[in-house]
Amino acid sequence: MNLRSNTSEFSRFLLVGLVNTLVHFLVLSGAYEILSFPLVSATVLAFSVAVFISYLLNYRFTFHSQKQHKSSLPKFIITTLIGLGWNVGITVLVVEDFGGSVFLAVIMAAFVVMLNNYLLSKFWVFNDI
Repeated sequence: MNLRSNTSEFSRFLLVGLVNTLVHFLVLSGAYEILSFPLVSATVLAFSVAVFISYLLNYRFTFHSQKQHKSSLPKFIITTLIGLGWNVGITVLVVEDFGGSVFLAVIMAAFVVMLNNYLLSKFWVFNDI
């Protein structure tokens, strides 16, 4: 794979991330504000729907994977949970341990989680080798 195709792949990964964020927001807003779900329930529903859509889009659109779902889906879920761990860990470290702002923590965590998810997806989750 050359630099141009890696750049194109990463661009598709970022686009899927934007779609994923929009889906999460729309489902959360609809469940919480329109259907009056409790906030935690609406958040879990939105997260679950967004992760599922993210998996499908990354499987087909970003990485053009041919792996069986029984192999790639559990790895994707593990990758997502690792990303969640990074997110929580960085947020606590920046805000509670170093007294930084939540905004800084979110930006730092988003960058680390994005790299984590891309690299694990590329070389582990959807790798057809």
